[in-house]
Amino acid sequence: LEGFQIALECVEDYVCMHGLKMWHEELSRIMNYNVEQEVNKYLLKKVLDADSKFQSEIVPIPRFPRTQNEPSCINFMGRVVSMLVKITDAQYTTYSVEKSGWFMSDGTAVCGSN
Repeated sequence: LEGFQIALECVEDYVCMHGLKMWHEELSRIMNYNVEQEVNKYLLKKVLDADSKFQSEIVPIPRFPRTQNEPSCINFMGRVVSMLVKITDAQYTTYSVEKSGWFMSDGTAVCGSN
């Protein structure tokens, strides 16, 4: 992360742009694009790459092949959601409002705000 910080400072100095703002905009674009592509499997009218408001011809977001471990997931966002659903399965875990997290029957924290 230190390398990113130095690179953003250089961009700010030489191009007179706010590097952090640029970083947030691009990260947001990548996340939104991947969510949009993952949600496509539930939509009747699919959003193609060419029609996506997050995809750009100048700076395209690459599409990677699906993994063998999670063939139903299109990208990393689907794999993250799939794993969260698996580790918070109500058969094995319980949600605690007081501790804001999911716990196993022996009290081990599985997922939460800690």
